[in-house]
Amino acid sequence: MSVTAAQSSTAAMMHLSQQCSLQGSPVCQRCLVVTRRHGGRLHKPNAAVARSQEAAAAPPRAEVAAASRRNLLLAASLLAASPCLSWPVAAEEADGSSRKAFFDISVDRKPLGRIVIEVPTSAPAIGGQRFLDLAQGKEGVGFRKTKFELSEDGFVQDSGLKALSYQASGRTAITGGLDTEALEEELAAQQQQGATAHNGPGLVSFLVKPRIEIRSKDKLVASKGQFITVTETFGEIPNGTSWSITTSAVPELDETHLVVGRVVEGMEVVQAIAALPRVKNNTNSPFFQYGKATGDKRADVAQRAFNKPYSKIRVEECGFL
Repeated sequence: MSVTAAQSSTAAMMHLSQQCSLQGSPVCQRCLVVTRRHGGRLHKPNAAVARSQEAAAAPPRAEVAAASRRNLLLAASLLAASPCLSWPVAAEEADGSSRKAFFDISVDRKPLGRIVIEVPTSAPAIGGQRFLDLAQGKEGVGFRKTKFELSEDGFVQDSGLKALSYQASGRTAITGGLDTEALEEELAAQQQQGATAHNGPGLVSFLVKPRIEIRSKDKLVASKGQFITVTETFGEIPNGTSWSITTSAVPELDETHLVVGRVVEGMEVVQAIAALPRVKNNTNSPFFQYGKATGDKRADVAQRAFNKPYSKIRVEECGFL
């Protein structure tokens, strides 16, 4: 390139740079490289050049992180020192007078309605908090997707959970632990009061003791070329997660159930569950009685199906209100 051509190119680039400055933007780097007219529009700087300039001007990341930590510590100290700063708390939660949980029920996958259950502060401490933990689904363990699999005269019963822990250690965050020992103590205190606990409709209670007699039977089975003795257990031992709602007074439940709450909304949903068709109770059948007397397992299987609804009744969602 000749000297005259170079001087002309340099003059053109300086002219474009001045135009960019007159339009209110800093002298862009592209004007020094690309010699083309702006056409009266605001020229945008090259993206890569802009990013490099911002990175050069920005403070180091370590300084930003340190400043963020200092701000967080300062905010925490202000919150701790100031009595005026606090999270808003509902009146019922503040005084602990009311604790309510909802249960959305479906029948054969069709919505039936919502039941709202209140656990008053006067309820047994362990039993009441255990019910709230399971209604909330603490650590993923809760009543959601459980089924109402028993409908007898006077009450309906949710079958509860098979396990109270999904951790390898077997630890559970549910109040009362893995067994019903603490609930049995509260049930004994309830029985000592003398008055009928299940004295009307809408009462919510935990199954603490088995309602059907637990029987054990030893038998010989072949294993690895030899006979060994195996003990079979008939009946289920409660784990303190199966719960019932009364539709009328049921005094006989006082022997096995611990009252922890009451229905405050949706009693019509409970009545609709109780009205659904169910398997007939054939305990008075001579064939059933003979089977029970002789230890026939078929009688135990049949007994577990008595009063079981034909429909699939499930808790779709549950939690606190």
